[in-house]
Amino acid sequence: MSTKNRDLAFILAALTVVAPGTASGQPEALTVVESGYVGIGTETPTSKLHVMGDGSAVTLHVQEGGTVAPRELLRLDNNGQSIVIMNNLAEPERWSFGTFANRFIMNNQASPGIELQISNTGNLTINGSLTTATQTYPDYVLQPGYPLRPLDELRLFIEREGHLPGVRTAEDVAQEGGVNMSQLQMILLEKIEELTLYTLEQQSHIERLEARLEAFESVAGQIKGEPVLGPTATSSPLTP
Repeated sequence: MSTKNRDLAFILAALTVVAPGTASGQPEALTVVESGYVGIGTETPTSKLHVMGDGSAVTLHVQEGGTVAPRELLRLDNNGQSIVIMNNLAEPERWSFGTFANRFIMNNQASPGIELQISNTGNLTINGSLTTATQTYPDYVLQPGYPLRPLDELRLFIEREGHLPGVRTAEDVAQEGGVNMSQLQMILLEKIEELTLYTLEQQSHIERLEARLEAFESVAGQIKGEPVLGPTATSSPLTP
């Protein structure tokens, strides 16, 4: 080590700086110990940079005041997996996120497995359920007075437009560059409920047709003088 570097190391080993206005009894505002560790708000840093708060918010503020433009403000480089750890010291809770095997992962130490991961091809995997904050739910479809489109009108709309009413076209999705999944799920549920109404309506129509057919067969049997068995009647093998 050169004389210059030895002098610098000696200065750093003994350096403690008290910020102007620091109250009596408070730790040094900035401390650099012999190992090269730097402490802000602590005189015993345990890492390369150790920041200790005093009960108020501890904020790491990085600001670029130049012209408006995208800039790299924070970089984490490592010869291997890069991990950021967040500890809640008041609760047994520890979250970590970082990179692993071409994936971004998020994990809670309290539960096994990976809670969330995003592959380098954009595939998202979660270990649990996905909840959105939407407040709209299409129960209105099942309320009295819902304007259900007649099937003949629906057929004409599909023939003319090439898609279901209320559903975005493939061109719209291509122009917008993606699909709003929350919105799409609500639209699909709306269509399922409409389809249920169509099915119930068709069932009622079928039942009316069956009743008319039964009445017609009864009348036809009476005209021919033949007994007509109803749909629930059965003949006995002992009947002569």
